[in-house]
This record gives sequence, structure tokens and C-alpha cells, in this order.
Amino acid sequence: MYALGGNLFAGGGAKYKWNGPSDRILKQIYKWEGPSMYRPTKDPATGKIVPKNVSTDKMQQAFFNAIPDDLKAFVFNNPDYADALFSYGYNVGMGAMRSRVLPTMRNYLKGKASARELVNTMRA
Repeated sequence: MYALGGNLFAGGGAKYKWNGPSDRILKQIYKWEGPSMYRPTKDPATGKIVPKNVSTDKMQQAFFNAIPDDLKAFVFNNPDYADALFSYGYNVGMGAMRSRVLPTMRNYLKGKASARELVNTMRA
């Protein structure tokens, strides 16, 4: 479920609200990358790789959906974390973010990883 800018409810109370990445991080991404992300895509009819641009709106949706439910409150209640993760996911892909960073973040929240380990997963 994608609910950019909306309250998400669990057990009758709002757990978090995300209005998308901050203007600051979007301006930085646009400066570096432009307002859309180029993603080579395989054409199912021909099997050839074709260019496809994905808007930042689509990337925001993909980012929101990539964050597991058990981490959404932690990420989206901390705008700086959300911005850092969004920028990372925008650059390396949401799948890479989900497989590299989020498991370490989960371990960090359980006390099984240090902040340094978490930062180091984002450098990889």
C-alpha cells in the first residue's frame, strides 16, 4: 500500500506519516541525477534492452513499498533516515537497499549491530 502524505493506521492510531523525501534531498538528487532515473528495461516482446525513465514519484512509491512494515515507523518517523535511505535506494536500486541495508538496520534496532555497521552497509 502506498500512502504518500497520508497517515497509516494500525490498532486505531497513526504509526507514522511520510510526506516524501525532503526538498533538500530532492534538490540534491536532481542536481546529481536529474528529475527521473534511467532504468534499462528488457522488452518482453523482443528481448532487447530498451531505455526507460522512471520519475521520482515512481521511485518514492517503490521506496515506500521496499521498506518492510516492521521498519516503516522507525524510518518514516526519522526524516533524516528516510532521506538517506531514499537517496541510497535511488542510486543503487530499491532491491539492493532492501537486501543490503535493511537487514543491518533491523539488527541495529535489536541491539545486534552497531551504528558503524549500519553506515558501512550503505558504503558498500
